[in-house]
Amino acid sequence: MFTHINFLKTVKIAAGCVLAIWLGNLLGLNYSSSAGVIALLSIHDTRKETFRATGKRIAGFFMALLFAPGCFFLAGFGPAAIGLFLLLFTPLSMVLHIPEAVSVSTVLMTHFLTEGKMGGEEILNEILLLLTGTGMGILLNLYIPGKKRHIQRKQRQIEEGFRGFLQEAAGILDRGKGELEQEGKTAVSSKAILEERLKGLKSMILQGEREAFLDVENSLLSETRYYLRYMSMRKGQLMVSERMGECLKRLEGYEGLPDQAVRIGELLELTRVTFHEFNNARGLLAKLEQTKEKIKGQPLPETRDEFEIRALLYQILLDLRQLLVIKKDFADSLTAEERKTFWGEAI
Repeated sequence: MFTHINFLKTVKIAAGCVLAIWLGNLLGLNYSSSAGVIALLSIHDTRKETFRATGKRIAGFFMALLFAPGCFFLAGFGPAAIGLFLLLFTPLSMVLHIPEAVSVSTVLMTHFLTEGKMGGEEILNEILLLLTGTGMGILLNLYIPGKKRHIQRKQRQIEEGFRGFLQEAAGILDRGKGELEQEGKTAVSSKAILEERLKGLKSMILQGEREAFLDVENSLLSETRYYLRYMSMRKGQLMVSERMGECLKRLEGYEGLPDQAVRIGELLELTRVTFHEFNNARGLLAKLEQTKEKIKGQPLPETRDEFEIRALLYQILLDLRQLLVIKKDFADSLTAEERKTFWGEAI
């Protein structure tokens, strides 16, 4: 029930609101409770989001100061002035992509309405309210627990998921080695197992991608997109694996498989055994090319079924190559600093 509640953010909101009001009172500001509301609105899920929203609110407020005198001059210090202000300011803020500024600026404009004037003292009061609220929000949001351990745990789960998929794929091509036969699950087909593995992988990769994005958004001084790029790489491999899975499921409809299936199955098994974050896939790609040449040198199919099976097997081989190329391209794209930081002595 409470698994999706961000308790830390809840505490920050409560503390930020109280502290901003206290500081506003300490500074002798009018309407100091508004500083608490601004602090509440300034606490977001990530540090960068907090800074972006704060910048937009401050820019929007100073823009609102340009509209407010004209609105109060035309409509007086009454409700109509706020209506006119919103009619002008809201669409402009949307065009300028600063919608966050509307609520805060409107609250601050109502203080001019209540005071019945908009002099230098009143403007300074509103500026200090804004800075007090946003400053408290930024201060409290400087502490956000890192996601590195969560991401690394998700990486291990994703890689284990891919190894499970490759094991089942190899077992389908080499009858007798798949999970189905190993565990005696005669009531469950390899097709169902493949679908379950791919479904689990998709869920894990989406979760990992979200956590990697939050990690980037919370990095102010030492930003790196390594984990986000890693998850993107695994997402690309998942798409290829789903395509490969369709070919594997179609092979289940045939009684027997030729020797080429065993060769490709062995290659899938080798990929499974060496499947981890630090593998650059170059050795596997070389092995795959050798397997492809051996298959090309074998006799052509004689029957329709043999032709269809060979076509499916060749497509699986091409998909496996694409899966490995995606990893190789990822490894090649890493900078020397990223290799040192994330791969250590593995290269």
